[in-house]
Amino acid sequence: MNRNQLEVFLNVARTKKISSAAKLLHLTQPAVSTQIKALENYFQTPLFIRSKKGVELTEAGQVVQNYAKKILQNFDSMEQEVDYILGVENQKLTIGATETVGNYAIPCSIWTFRDKYPNAQISLKVGSLSEIVRDLEEGKIDLAVMETVTGVDTKEFNLKDASSDEIIVIRPKDDKYKHLENIFFEQLKEYPFILPAYGFGIRESLEFALEQGGLKEIDLNVISELGSLEAIKSSVKAGYALSICSKMAVQKELHDGDLVEVRLVDLVMPITFKVVYPESNFLSTIAHRFLRFIATPDELTLCE
Repeated sequence: MNRNQLEVFLNVARTKKISSAAKLLHLTQPAVSTQIKALENYFQTPLFIRSKKGVELTEAGQVVQNYAKKILQNFDSMEQEVDYILGVENQKLTIGATETVGNYAIPCSIWTFRDKYPNAQISLKVGSLSEIVRDLEEGKIDLAVMETVTGVDTKEFNLKDASSDEIIVIRPKDDKYKHLENIFFEQLKEYPFILPAYGFGIRESLEFALEQGGLKEIDLNVISELGSLEAIKSSVKAGYALSICSKMAVQKELHDGDLVEVRLVDLVMPITFKVVYPESNFLSTIAHRFLRFIATPDELTLCE
């Protein structure tokens, strides 16, 4: 039995659905089921009653839920006392991030992390992929979160998954695009298109998707390549073209109706954000703490 199993168990107990817990934790349903099965094997009894509607705690499961909460609370308290002895709160931490994750997710995650370490001196540098990789190599940042690891020397640096997102096609709300709701991937070449500049992880995701669909970038009706997500969003809003974006980067615009998602019938473009960091012995204690925090799937979140 380990902490991760207890955290998965509590999420399943709270959501009452394996699928909901899996989505929240950015895990596959089989991975969640495996963790629950491991706990049930440990206690030699079922912890959930399964049904078509979801899951309910058994009597034994209710006991495990009560103690799991206490165990994790005690673990956090223990860590906080050790951190106090080590003076972690007074340490400095410099985080690097590429534009998508750096502008839309990391800032709020840092504030959440600072709730535990209010006196920690944390700074964030947002830059292009090449800038962040260079700063990692030169030791100017402690670790980085990015949507692509192109150019990263994986022999020198370690990688961990931080969270996942989806690359979506976006269109203006203009009437002339109103008919675009659900289309096939190949139909993208029929419309003016704005490409993200090289260095964006979403550009790599699109290239891979095009390859899977038997297309190339040259097949698209590209009218511009832009190096800023805000510039891309503004251009699409103005009605110039379609484009792609990380879904987390356009949550507000989709909610407000300023942009509209075009659903691809035959393709999903997932993207996984990566934490890149040097060997553990080169990390400070505060960097270790943040690494574990940010690599917890539900900790890379958007600001409300």
